[in-house]
This record gives sequence, C-alpha cells and structure tokens, in this order.
Amino acid sequence: AEELVKPYNGDPFVGHLSTP
Repeated sequence: AEELVKPYNGDPFVGHLSTP
C-alpha cells in the first residue's frame, strides 16, 4: 500500500504490508 514490493498477498502494492 506504500511502495511496489514483492506481491506477497498477490498484490504488488501490499507487498511488505500484507505478509501472510
């Protein structure tokens, strides 16, 4: 939701923010 990181939750925008 901040910067483009690795798509953990399938979303590149919620990468490091939405870790499973």
